[in-house]
Amino acid sequence: MRVLIVGAGIAGLSLAHFLKERGISYDLIDQTPEWRTIGYNMLVWPNGIRLLPKTVQRNVTNKGARITGNLILAEDGSVIQRFSFSSLIKRHGSAYQVLRDDLHQALRRGIKVRLNTVVRTLQQAGIRVHVQFSDKKKKSYDFVVGADGVDSSVRSHVTKQKPRFSGITGWLFWYPKKTRPHEILTQWGSGCFFGLYPHCKGARSAAYLAFATKRHLRTSNAHFVRRFAGMGGMIPEIIRSLPKKVYHHDHQFVRLRSWHKGSVVLIGDAAHCMPPPMGMGASLAIEDAFVLASELKKGGHALDRFEQKRRPRVEQVQKEARFIERLLAWPRLLYPVRKFMLKHLYQYLFMHVVDTILSERP
Repeated sequence: MRVLIVGAGIAGLSLAHFLKERGISYDLIDQTPEWRTIGYNMLVWPNGIRLLPKTVQRNVTNKGARITGNLILAEDGSVIQRFSFSSLIKRHGSAYQVLRDDLHQALRRGIKVRLNTVVRTLQQAGIRVHVQFSDKKKKSYDFVVGADGVDSSVRSHVTKQKPRFSGITGWLFWYPKKTRPHEILTQWGSGCFFGLYPHCKGARSAAYLAFATKRHLRTSNAHFVRRFAGMGGMIPEIIRSLPKKVYHHDHQFVRLRSWHKGSVVLIGDAAHCMPPPMGMGASLAIEDAFVLASELKKGGHALDRFEQKRRPRVEQVQKEARFIERLLAWPRLLYPVRKFMLKHLYQYLFMHVVDTILSERP
């Protein structure tokens, strides 16, 4: 058996490790011409950490910031709710906020990747998939895996469905101060959201400003400064510390009728990109890779079994993430209702879903 993995992100590299452990041959390609610093922080939950190779697990726990709780603030900076992850930690272990680049580098060790390479043509013939690459080389595979993210090129060989804009746009940047070393801070305004995420190395945190909009938005810093001008708490200081360049990100949502067609299958964001409120994207991508490798090793209708196992679990998290994200877009008229929900219901809903996911083995 030989497998082609398209995309050397968290999902693709994880799959390469799991296939290697099971003695399955693979080729891993990525379009980037060279490795460079990628992304900011990401949250990795125990369900993802425990599946990783031991050396990568140690990298996460040594370099990441251990997350112990969540502080939720109102528009004026007053506290709405503060809750601890202690019950989750006791039952399942800790979640860690890690630099995406640190995790990516740890996963790359021992894995061969063909860089500056993309799929030009992909043709299924019986149970084989014939592929021609951008360097004009041709090769046949038993399976092709699209692990190439939300803008997946492989997805077009599975479905005509495309990512949908979720109605939220945001900007991510480094805040040059280390504030709460083990606690995620979130602040909810009228159609606006601020998040501050700890970073283990150095005196800084990842800051995220987001707001609801009806269209994809690419604009200047001044535009979203105006959107947050009436908020209190840390927002005035955050606005003053804005760098000239920030990373802009439109929230996108991928929900497909099928994740596979023939011998081509999608995993991670290519299959089920979701809004970030649950912080489960990386962990679910690692789970996808683990389950797919296990099913391929068993043979038979591996892709059918893979999707049957994964879809209910993933859709549960997608549903919760979409619900939380929609709270952000509520108009000011409903702000008191949202504040009540954040104070009295949010903790239960969030903790219940996370506990359920962590309790079930993929």
